[in-house]
Order: sequence, then C-alpha cells, then structure tokens
Amino acid sequence: TDDAIANYEKSLEIDKGLTEIYVPLGILYFQSGQVAKADDLLSKAIVNSPGSAETQFFLGLVRSSQNRNEEALAAFQKASTIDPKYAEAYSRTGDVLAALKRPQEAILEYQKAVAVKDDLFDAWVGLGEANYDAGNFADSVTALTRAKKLRNDNWEVYAALGDAYLKTPNFNDAASNYNLAITFLTRMKDFNKETAAD
Repeated sequence: TDDAIANYEKSLEIDKGLTEIYVPLGILYFQSGQVAKADDLLSKAIVNSPGSAETQFFLGLVRSSQNRNEEALAAFQKASTIDPKYAEAYSRTGDVLAALKRPQEAILEYQKAVAVKDDLFDAWVGLGEANYDAGNFADSVTALTRAKKLRNDNWEVYAALGDAYLKTPNFNDAASNYNLAITFLTRMKDFNKETAAD
C-alpha cells in the first residue's frame, strides 16, 4: 500500500492532469487510515466524475468515518442510483440510516442489498439489527440466522441472535446462542472479559 501511494503521488507530481488517479489514491489513503487525504482526493474526483458509483461509494465511506452521516447517506444513495446492482451501497445506506435511528428505512435498504447479493454478510447482520431495533424480533431472528450460516464463527452474530430469541421469547435458543457467542469470543486472543461477562 505504501509503495502504491508513493508511486501514485509521484505520478501526480509529474503530471497534474492525471485526475483518474484521484480515486484509487483516495481509496488507498482511506484504507491506510489517512482520512483527511482521502477526503481531499475523493472530493476532487467527484468534481471530475460525479457519475461514478465507485467514487460516490468511497466518498460515502470517508464521510461516514467522519460522522458526517447526512453527507455519507447522500453519497451512498447516489452510488446505488448510478448502479442499481451495487449491493454494498445499499448496505452502507442501511448502516447510516441505522446510525441515524431510522430502522424502518434501514430495513428497506438492507433488503435491497441482500436481494442483489444474497451472501452479503454485513447486510444480513444489519437487517437483523435493524429489525430488532424496529421491534420485529421474528424477522431479526430470520436475518441473523442467515448471517450465521454465512459466517458461523462470529460471536457477535450469536450474541445478537441470542438477544432476538430472548424477545420472541424462545429462551432455549437464546441460551444456546449466548453459549456459542461465549465459546467463540473466549477463543479470541485478549478478548474483553467484561463483554464475555455481559
């Protein structure tokens, strides 16, 4: 990543007109945690190519990481409008709506995401959590069960599934999922003991 960044930067020093480099360089900066630089480059890239779904998506990631949720929401929605098959854009739209405490709207976005890409783990988790927040506990169980099938060693999914089963109420399945959550959590190096106790 560092070498790629250095080479892109050198290319821009040599030729300022290489604006097509803004997007990959902005993405690399974002992935390496240099959010301000990513913001600068992706903002420039949007001016040059506002019709790029990928650029809108990564600008949304940058805005989301800066807690500029309304701007992130607009960018993710623009990305999915440009490319209606962009499952990750729908999923991230759902994430922002969930963060804004709008679970019913988030549910619709997560449903679009999994309709396009049925094996999108994060969207199924988001759908489960949004349904839980909206009080749709049976639907939460359904979505989280699908997430569990996609990644059967994720302790957070088992814990969320335990919470959802607790509300249905199905205490046996809740206890079973909490036990699995503990099993997978405590296998992690330096796991949080307070989280395990909860």
